[in-house]
Amino acid sequence: MSSYIDFKVGINFMKIQSNLCNLWIFLVSFLLIILISQEALAGNIFRVIGGAGVTKTSFDYEGMESSNHHYGVQFVSYVSDKHAYGIEIASHRVFKSKEKTYEYLSVCIILEAMPYRVLWLNQMGIAGYIGTGDNKNKPFGFRSSSGVDIPISKTISFPILLRNDIIFEDKVIFSSSLEAGISWRF
Repeated sequence: MSSYIDFKVGINFMKIQSNLCNLWIFLVSFLLIILISQEALAGNIFRVIGGAGVTKTSFDYEGMESSNHHYGVQFVSYVSDKHAYGIEIASHRVFKSKEKTYEYLSVCIILEAMPYRVLWLNQMGIAGYIGTGDNKNKPFGFRSSSGVDIPISKTISFPILLRNDIIFEDKVIFSSSLEAGISWRF
């Protein structure tokens, strides 16, 4: 009887995760329409990012590699001198084992703050992760990053950030990485 209850609870939890992911995809689409249709008060930024790091999880697969990598794009609109909101679309390989590779396509709503308008950059967001490859799950998660945004000119800068992702998969996955990229301000 206990295993039947555990099975039913697991199925209901997976349905909730799938519905939450679908909700976030809808919200991100809605936000993208708003970003495209409104003129930003203090400018827009298009950013290409990539990073690598380590993963901590309670999954225990044979031959598991704890390294991760990701790459993606961000579109951010500044609504004041220091605050922005936007969208990130990225591909993640969280970990790999002999049995399974955990890869995701993430769609994330991000909030960004640049307290001193130059150099220091903080981001946080909530994401829907869509499993790709061997992974067919659709969990949700949170991300945060903090670091420097080194200006090269008025329109180009190089962000270097320490990023943390928390993904609520069957078991919680913690992913930390060093992220770098290039930003175009327009």
